Amino acid sequence: MTLTLFERGVVVLVLAEGLAFAFLLIGALAVWTFHRFPARTPYPEFTFAQPAGRVQRELLRLRSWIALLAATGLVMALAATALGVAVTSRLPFVPLWWVKWLVVMLATFVLWGFSWVTLLVLRAFLAARREWHAKLAVAGVLKGFALAGHQVYHDVVVADLAIDHVVVGPRGVFLVNVAVRVKPRTAAGAVVKLLPVERQLDLGVVREFEAVFAATRRVTEMGRALEKLLGHKVRPLSAIVVPGWETAPTEDGDHLLFNLANLASLPSWAKPQHGLLTEDLPAITRQLVTLQRVERPL
Repeated sequence: MTLTLFERGVVVLVLAEGLAFAFLLIGALAVWTFHRFPARTPYPEFTFAQPAGRVQRELLRLRSWIALLAATGLVMALAATALGVAVTSRLPFVPLWWVKWLVVMLATFVLWGFSWVTLLVLRAFLAARREWHAKLAVAGVLKGFALAGHQVYHDVVVADLAIDHVVVGPRGVFLVNVAVRVKPRTAAGAVVKLLPVERQLDLGVVREFEAVFAATRRVTEMGRALEKLLGHKVRPLSAIVVPGWETAPTEDGDHLLFNLANLASLPSWAKPQHGLLTEDLPAITRQLVTLQRVERPL
């Protein structure tokens, strides 16, 4: 069978797109490998977790997938062009009409699946970026606590639970967890309230228990770890920060509610029973330094 110059061009285009898809698969495997198995640092004893380090790694991973999806979209656009030419033209290597329509149906489902995956990745990227910005802002506020004799640790993992920030000082141990919530337009003047009996956050338009439940688990596990370390009970003070919202004062309960504006008053909420003994501070500091070390930063 002899092909015309036009038909040869279509065949070359299809082969080029096949090679492009193969390179994209190799690139996807490489991206997954680099993010799944990051390089081990040669200085683990001096490498510590940065503020929002876990979210930053997730953000970099999502950026890589967005770039890969963009390249895939370009290749799919070229494939759609070749498919359109093959369907609308009488080419001898696509003789059956039902083959053309079958390919068109399959391409439609592939395009729908690609669009759905792209939308999910973009939504996850925007959520991770909001969380990263919020946790960096909270870390910036907590940085001022060093002037008052406190030490701040980030991304501390206790019993497989990641605590966003841990503040240690003579007044006690403070566990600061960030709850990033998007404020809808209908809740422009809403005030977030902590409901201690229901153990929920009242966001004005909706109530949720996820942030309070997660903070409770972290307080419990940290209390157990400190009791095992020191030999006596230490009650950490829990704080939930909701950036970008107005918060009502906390009157009772096991958690405190803050925003970025009033987070600086966190140490003043500590009571005498939350204070630490003088000999407790060095042991807690050594333990948190160990927990904050990162062997594979990126």
